[in-house]
Amino acid sequence: MNTIDHMKAHAPKAAEYLALAGKAMMAAIFAYDYARAAEKMVDPNCAGDINPAWRTGPFLNVFHGGQPISRTAPSVLQGSIESQVAAQIVYGGTEDGIQMPENVDSHNQVDHIQAKLAIIEQVELAKWFMTQMSGPTTAEAAQTAWPDLGLHAPLGTLAQVYERGNELLMVSDCDAASVREAVDIFYATTQCITEITAKL
Repeated sequence: MNTIDHMKAHAPKAAEYLALAGKAMMAAIFAYDYARAAEKMVDPNCAGDINPAWRTGPFLNVFHGGQPISRTAPSVLQGSIESQVAAQIVYGGTEDGIQMPENVDSHNQVDHIQAKLAIIEQVELAKWFMTQMSGPTTAEAAQTAWPDLGLHAPLGTLAQVYERGNELLMVSDCDAASVREAVDIFYATTQCITEITAKL
């Protein structure tokens, strides 16, 4: 099989990967925007109509001409049935309610948690694609794969992405992720996989 035919053979899987990765990233970003907008509404540090928190999104607003949303005081979140069940499983409960520990911080968690999930999903999608190509699915394997194809740089990037995904998954006290980092990793991963595919 010549080089052009070889690239065409990989093209459908590459296109499928890029579509899946893009769809997953946009779903994560939309979920982040909704969750962060709600988080800002309940955060006492964001209270006040002229608070700098409302200069940039994400935040909730009304259609033109609607009654403005009051931000003079923080809102209160009514948790879901699912959150109540999860809290009871984790913290225990009695007839008097769930025994939540006093040091639980429920504020300013959206960025870190949503980013962590988004990055791990991007890593798993990259591994799925590499499996289709009989390629590396670990950081160690990525550093030594296809030595004769001049792919040191993109494979090095892929190794770093794998390492960050493993860190977020396995190390509880690692540096917190951010949505900005998740977008950067999405871009870097799709670019390096596109470069790798072109040379396979």
